[in-house]
Amino acid sequence: GLKGGFFDWTLSLDERVEALAKQATLAEQIDQLQNNVPAIVRLGISSYNWLNDDEHGVHQHHATSFPNGCALGAMWDKKVMYEVGQAVGQEARITYNNNVDRGNRGKGQNGAGITMYAPNMNLVRDPRWGRAQEVYSEDPTLSGYLTYYFVHGSQVGNESDPKYMQAAACCKHYAAYDVESNPIDRFHFSATVDSRNMWETYMPVFRSCVQSGQAAHVMCSYNAINGVPTCGDPKLLNGILRDQWKWPGFVVSDYDAWAQIYETHNYCPNMTCAAAVGLNAGMDQEGGGTRAINQLQAAIDSHMTSPEAVAMAFKRLFRVRLELGMHDPPTMVEWNYLTNDSIIEGKDHLALARDAARKAMTLYRNENKTLPLSKDIKKVAVIGLGASMGPLLLGNYAVPPDHGIPTILEGIQMALGEDPSKFKGQCSQWENNTDYFVSGEGGVSSWGPEDCCRLCGL
Repeated sequence: GLKGGFFDWTLSLDERVEALAKQATLAEQIDQLQNNVPAIVRLGISSYNWLNDDEHGVHQHHATSFPNGCALGAMWDKKVMYEVGQAVGQEARITYNNNVDRGNRGKGQNGAGITMYAPNMNLVRDPRWGRAQEVYSEDPTLSGYLTYYFVHGSQVGNESDPKYMQAAACCKHYAAYDVESNPIDRFHFSATVDSRNMWETYMPVFRSCVQSGQAAHVMCSYNAINGVPTCGDPKLLNGILRDQWKWPGFVVSDYDAWAQIYETHNYCPNMTCAAAVGLNAGMDQEGGGTRAINQLQAAIDSHMTSPEAVAMAFKRLFRVRLELGMHDPPTMVEWNYLTNDSIIEGKDHLALARDAARKAMTLYRNENKTLPLSKDIKKVAVIGLGASMGPLLLGNYAVPPDHGIPTILEGIQMALGEDPSKFKGQCSQWENNTDYFVSGEGGVSSWGPEDCCRLCGL
């Protein structure tokens, strides 16, 4: 029966995951240390896809797209940040519940689960960083506050269920990660960080996410710090997260970052060593592929790590699944009653997204009271190719929502009326040695301004 085992909801979380670990074989445990986990049929464990890039909205077409990270940071508004986190977590839970009801557990599908790879709370130390749009600010205190409220909102939701999480947030990317390709690519880069800079600049945001927000998981980054890859650093993972901050969650690597302990950082002479180094440091799940965990058995055979270390990672992962209510009777979990699909992209969430976008904007000057635009205006010049490119407004980690993406041009049209004679298509100033591409058609380029206008139908 269920009594005394993993499915006995009267036991503590630790007792339940311990019971499961005793039943699962070593091979079964290793197989669970990845994003796309298979079912363990004989133990009644369902498959699940942990990977969900829900940065500022669920990574699905049927989802509300909220402003990108830099805009959310520019709001300076803890209340709205909490509401955005709550809405994203709620839409993730509704999407997951309805998929499960249809027999789809999201195998291989990004955005179908309730473990969100959000928020991205790295700091902008250099404005030339290619991913500054994803994050909240350059300030540790502001980013820390906003991170806490997003995490709390997404996990706790409307606080209607004190036992289970609505969704599971992730603190990424840990740590000192703000280089994409200059002066060296992120897969090889080693950040030189002294102790004071580490604790005064980089760590406060993660402490806010991990200690205060109690996020369910942390993603270690591609880079190394002072020569040690973050995904293989025992001081950073087990030392700070678990020993110092007493955090019970699990650590996932950025896509293939566990394997890159060997492949790009050359911190190990082979993948077997990298598998052991990551696991011993505190890694629990390999994001992306499975090149590292595929070598865990060999690492155990070589006495570089142990079955107990695998079991610990296995238990941490299933602890979070239990906290999400995945393996308890469905009627016991309040969040399972979230199935109303009309909430997703509904009027309340769209209004919240609009409110967040408005709060992100600052008007420095309004000469001659130009704004708001009067409907009596006769002609409007909308300058720039981006005016009619909706996808540019989405930001990254997002897909176009079902309701479409009104462009800047269409927004002005809606504000002023539908008279097309007021609007003239845009042809930007031509610059030599610059490639111009048609939106959505990566292989289409134009040779000059006239051809650009012809291709764009202007």
